[in-house]
Parts: sequence; structure tokens; C-alpha cells
Amino acid sequence: MPPSSRDTFPNAFEAAFLVACLFAVEFLIGAALYDARSVLGMHPNDLMDLASVLGNGLLLTGVMHWSGMSYGSLFHPAKSSPRAVMGMLALPILCVVPALTLGITAIEVGVVALFPISRSDAEMFERMTSGGLISILMTCLVAPVVEEMLFRGVILRSFLRQYQRWPAILGTALLFGLVHMNIYQCVAAFITGTLMGWLYERTRSLWPSILLHASYNSAVMFGPDADSALSSVHWLLILVLAVAGTVMLRRLLLPRTA
Repeated sequence: MPPSSRDTFPNAFEAAFLVACLFAVEFLIGAALYDARSVLGMHPNDLMDLASVLGNGLLLTGVMHWSGMSYGSLFHPAKSSPRAVMGMLALPILCVVPALTLGITAIEVGVVALFPISRSDAEMFERMTSGGLISILMTCLVAPVVEEMLFRGVILRSFLRQYQRWPAILGTALLFGLVHMNIYQCVAAFITGTLMGWLYERTRSLWPSILLHASYNSAVMFGPDADSALSSVHWLLILVLAVAGTVMLRRLLLPRTA
């Protein structure tokens, strides 16, 4: 039986439209929350984070309702249990996060050299990494869940039914980068989005990509900044962990047929 239109929603054009809708929904929610900031008693930065999460959640709810998708099929359509998948992959994923964070930080330094960052953007990033409890919870816990549900659980899942593996993964990663709306976060989101997409394609489970997403966001928020000097011991430890984690991921996931 050929797949229905709901099984192949969204295609590339529809996914781009969803991202445009996400911008609009986040803007409207953000404007409403900003007008109510005195009543809510929240910092403007927390309001922005909340608007982003609510926008993703609202759009995701609408898409899932239209497609008739259940949360179980969204999070883990694989035959193996979530516990078995995470039992195998949690350690190697956590091992590669420190090197991934430092590598992306180095790339961002090059991007800033090519495209000097404005004062307003610099202040925005400073606020993002020094937020309050609400901002930390949104960035490190809630956002990774709802964003992975939309970009990997809905968009990439549909792309893999319609396109070749790598165009589907890279296309989803590009959309994930563009939704951050600035060149600096776009680069980081594209790189992490590619790795998270590969994890989803290999496992057909959102839990590994959620773990990587949450771990990376936490490392950015709480880890050393680009100006911090690491000792040779730290560099060696990070390198050993990265190699070990990469080897484990390759052995666990590459034998799987596409």
C-alpha cells in the first residue's frame, strides 16, 4: 500500500513552511508574554526562552494532531526498548560531547572572525549563558525535548521516507540551523543537528538525540568559554573520551542496515 499524504508530511517545501510558521508563532507568543511581563514577573530572557518552547510545542501539537501520530510512535518507533537503546548509547554519547563542544567553539571563533559579531548579539549570547533557573531548565531540558520532537521526530522521520538518507539528515539539520536566526548559532545547530539526525536514523529513537542535545546545551551553558585555557591533562582526557566514544558509536551503530 502506498504511503498516505499524512505519512509523508512534511516534504521539503512543507517543512520550510513549518519553520516559517514557527517563526510567526514564536513572535506572537513572545509579544504577548512581553506585554504581560509585569504580571508574570519573569526576566525578558526567560520570556524569550519560554516563547521559543511554547512555539515549538504549539506547532508540534498541531502537526501531531493532524497526522494522528502518538507520542509513543514519535519518541521510539524502534523495535528494541528505549532502555536497551540508551543503555548502549548513553555512555558513548556523553563521551563525545566535550570534544564536540570545543570543536564547535573553535569553528565559531572562525565564523566570528569572518562575520564580526555585533554588540547586541554579543550581549544576547552573554545573557543566554548566564540565565536564571527558568532559562537553564528551558535551555538544558525542555527545549531539547520539544525541538527534537519536531525536527527529528516529525521532519526527519518524514524525510527519511521520501529522500535518501544523507540528504534527509542534512536537510533537517539545515532547517534546524536556520530556525536559530543567526549565523553563529546556525553553524552550531547544523553540526549538532547532523549528528543528532544520524543518531535518529541509526536507532529510530529520539532518546539518543535528546540526550546529545541536552548534554551539548548544558556544556555550552556551564562549560568554559572560548577564552578559557585548558591544561594539557584536560585536552588529553577530552581526546581520549572522544576517541573512545566515537569508536563505540561506530561499532554499535554502523552495522545496522540503512
